[in-house]
Amino acid sequence: MYNGCFKNLDTPEKTYWFGFIVGDGCIGIYPKRWEHKFVVTLKDKEHVEKLSQFIGWSKDKVKINKNKYYTFSVSCIELVKDLMNLGLTPRKANTVNKDIIPKNYQWDFIRGLWDADGCIHLKYMNNNKRLHINISLTGNYPLLNGIKEIINESGTLIENKSRSGRGDSLAYSGRIKPERILDKIYYNKPYLDRKFKLYKDITDYSEKYNNKGHKIRKYDININRVSYVIKNCLLCDKEFLARTSHVEKGGTHGCFCCKTHSALYHSKLRKESIKNKNIIYINNNGYRKVNCLYCGKEILIHSWCLNKDSNKGKFCCRSHASLYRWVGRSVNNYAIANV
Repeated sequence: MYNGCFKNLDTPEKTYWFGFIVGDGCIGIYPKRWEHKFVVTLKDKEHVEKLSQFIGWSKDKVKINKNKYYTFSVSCIELVKDLMNLGLTPRKANTVNKDIIPKNYQWDFIRGLWDADGCIHLKYMNNNKRLHINISLTGNYPLLNGIKEIINESGTLIENKSRSGRGDSLAYSGRIKPERILDKIYYNKPYLDRKFKLYKDITDYSEKYNNKGHKIRKYDININRVSYVIKNCLLCDKEFLARTSHVEKGGTHGCFCCKTHSALYHSKLRKESIKNKNIIYINNNGYRKVNCLYCGKEILIHSWCLNKDSNKGKFCCRSHASLYRWVGRSVNNYAIANV
């Protein structure tokens, strides 16, 4: 018999089962037969049996239908009235909205709704080193909009305006975001074992690989599925956490505690190299003293113009560069003519 568990939602377990009923359950009122009926249908027999025992009936009330789904169906006026007081109505697909979400234990309600109408899809890539996660929830658009506000993450909310009967959907995809949402959903019991196993596969994967698919090493520090390694800043020698993916690039990648110190360090290196090459530093531009190849006059030219394999930038003006090349061609032609 009904034990009155839905008089109020004052525990996480009651709120979870109410969310599960909002997703997979329904109530019906038949005045001609003086009947108030409550029905839940699911393919997981053990979970339906847990619900029947929680409400106050035995496992024997769970039956299998012709579609091989397990059904828990009872006629109880008091149970139906309590569910209606909580916001559930007959033909709930047209009436349910975000007002049905309780103010307390909201994530327990979402977990129950997700176990009923949610989906978790895992896609492994690159020899099981990369994991892509898709999670989605189907239902009524106003209710899904309320769920999205609680989750507070950027997701795709699709309103199905056709009459296909599939309903609206709320979806999240990626590597970090879906796992962060599932961490909040499956923080407590009860839960549907089949979907919790998929969540456990995700957490087991995260213990072995980071979000880039690289294997997490023993000396790495894993924070929010991103691996870090302890390094010392090359400028100030301060200890900080550098991303492993940055350090693996080599060179000075991941060797500074901030961008400012990186810029100061490389500026210091440039100035030291300029001093070693006798370069004059004017307005952040490097110059060197050279003699014009035609007239021998001392000039300042940009350091980047100097090239050992050419005469570029080694003249005081364009006229001397042209004359130098013309004289060179004339000498060569004269030498060829006398051969």
